[in-house]
Amino acid sequence: MSGLTLTLVDAPDFALDMSALTPAALAGKRVAQIRALKLQQGRKRVVLGDLFEVSGEAAEDALTIENATRNLHRLGYGLCGGLLQVNGDCGDEAGLRMRGGVLRISGNAGDGVGLGMRGGLIEISGSAGDFAGGPAPGDVTGMKNGSIIIGRHLGRRAGERMRRGLIVVGGNVGEGCGSQMVAGSIVVLGHCGPGLGAGMRRGSIVLAKAGATPGAGFTLAGEFELAFLPLLINHVASLKPGWRGRLSAMGNVQRWVGDAANGGMGEILIPA
Repeated sequence: MSGLTLTLVDAPDFALDMSALTPAALAGKRVAQIRALKLQQGRKRVVLGDLFEVSGEAAEDALTIENATRNLHRLGYGLCGGLLQVNGDCGDEAGLRMRGGVLRISGNAGDGVGLGMRGGLIEISGSAGDFAGGPAPGDVTGMKNGSIIIGRHLGRRAGERMRRGLIVVGGNVGEGCGSQMVAGSIVVLGHCGPGLGAGMRRGSIVLAKAGATPGAGFTLAGEFELAFLPLLINHVASLKPGWRGRLSAMGNVQRWVGDAANGGMGEILIPA
C-alpha cells in the first residue's frame, strides 16, 4: 500500500492516545518531522519515534499502522478522508467523531467504536466491545451517518441513540442492542442479547436468524415481504459480498413494532 507506514516496535504498556495520527494530519510532513511528533499518554507526552518506525511518504489518501495493540486508543479520531489501515488489535474509541474515509482494522477493537460518527466506513474483521455507534462524550444522539461493519461479535448497547447510518454485525450482539434508537438500521447475522430495541423510537433492527422474541413493548404486526429489504441486503452484500447467503432467509419477515413506551414507531424484523 502506498503512503506512510508506522510500525510499532516498542509496544507500550500504557494507554496511548493516537487521535493526532490521520492521513490528513500527517500529509506533507517529512519522516523526521513525524518521528518528532509527541503523543498523549495521560498527563505525559511521548515521542512517536521512540515507539514507531516510520517509512514511506505521508499522503492524504493512506496511512498504515502495523503491529497495533489494545493500548492504542482513539485511532481514526475525526477521520475525514483517505484510508487508515490498522493491522492488529486496537483500544477504545476507534473512529470517534469520524466524518469520512475508511478505517479498517484487521483485528479486534475495544469499546466505543464510531462514537458520534458522522460519515465514512469502519470495518473491523474481528470483534468489538460495548457502545459502538453510540453518543460521543457530551452528545445527546449517537452516530448520524456512515457504516460500521463488524466481522464477528459486538458488545452491549450497540447503536444506542443512533440517529442515522448502518451497523452490520456478522456474529452476536450483547444486551440492549438499538436501545433508545432514533433512526437508522442495524443488521445482526447472529443472536441478540436481552433488551433488544428497548426505548426505541424509530429505525429498523433486522435479524438474519429466526427465533428472537422482542420485549413487552413490541407488538407483532404480522408477516410481510417488505420492498426495502432486498435493497438493504444488496447494500450489505456490496460491503461484504460473502454475507449475501447468510441474509437469504430475509424474504417473508415478522414485523414487530415498538417500543410502545417511547412512541412505538420502530421495527424489529425477524425471518418468518
